[in-house]
Amino acid sequence: MRTLPDIEISKDELVKYWNSQSDLYGAEGMIFPGSQQGEARKIFYYPLGASPKKLREFNNDMENKKKKLAYLYQKDLDNDIVPTASISYKGFLVGYDMTSPNVFLPNEITIELLKDLKKRLTYFHEQGIVHGDIKLGNVLMNKKGEAVLCDLDNMQVNDCKIDYYNYLLGELVHDNEYVDRNADIYFYNLLLLQQLVYKDKEYDDIIDEILYGHFPDNVFNEDGIDELYKMQKNYAYKNGKYLIDTLVKRKK
Repeated sequence: MRTLPDIEISKDELVKYWNSQSDLYGAEGMIFPGSQQGEARKIFYYPLGASPKKLREFNNDMENKKKKLAYLYQKDLDNDIVPTASISYKGFLVGYDMTSPNVFLPNEITIELLKDLKKRLTYFHEQGIVHGDIKLGNVLMNKKGEAVLCDLDNMQVNDCKIDYYNYLLGELVHDNEYVDRNADIYFYNLLLLQQLVYKDKEYDDIIDEILYGHFPDNVFNEDGIDELYKMQKNYAYKNGKYLIDTLVKRKK
C-alpha cells in the first residue's frame, strides 16, 4: 500500500505563504507554485494566533482531510491532478502538494467535454468518490480535451465526508451527513443546463426555471423531461440520470 509522503514546514514558512498573494483561492485555502516542477501547493487558512480551542477545532477538522488525501494517494487516480504529499506544521495538516499538469479552464463547456465529464464522474463513483461541487470553476481540461476535476480535498472519499458544503448541496445531504452519486448527477445536470439551455444564468436562477416548469422545447426527450420534473424536488432526488443522455438528436 502506498503511503502519502509528508513535508513538515516551519512557522516562518507558513507565515511567508500568508504574506504572499495568490490568484487561486477558495473558501478553505490558497494555491501556490509547488516546491517541485510540475506541482502546485495548497495551503489552508491556518488560524495562527488563535485560541487553543480554535486550533484544536481546526486540527480536528484537518484529520478528515489528511485521511482523505491518503486515500486518494493510495487510489492513484486517473485525473491529471492528484495529491503527491501532505504539508504539516507541528504534526498537523496545513496543506498538500498536487500534480500541476498543463490543464486550463475551457473557454466553453462543449457537448464533447460534458460527455467526457460524465465518464470522469462515473469513474470517480466506482472509486468510492463523490465530488459534491460540480460547477464551471471546478471543471478543467487537459491537452487531450479531457475533463479534469479539481478541489480534491473537499470531496467525499470512502468514509471521509465532505468538509465544506455549499448551501445547494445541503439539500442533498442524508441524515448520516454523507451524500451519494445523485448529488454529482444533480449538479452535473445543472452545469449542462447552464451551458446549453439557460445561458449565463446562475444555478439559483436555473433551479427557479425548473421549479416553475420553464423547460426548453426540443432539447430533451421524454426521459429528459421526466428528469427535470425529478429535479424540482432536489431534496428527494434519487436514481438520477445524466441529461446528456436524453438530448434530442439533431438531423444533419
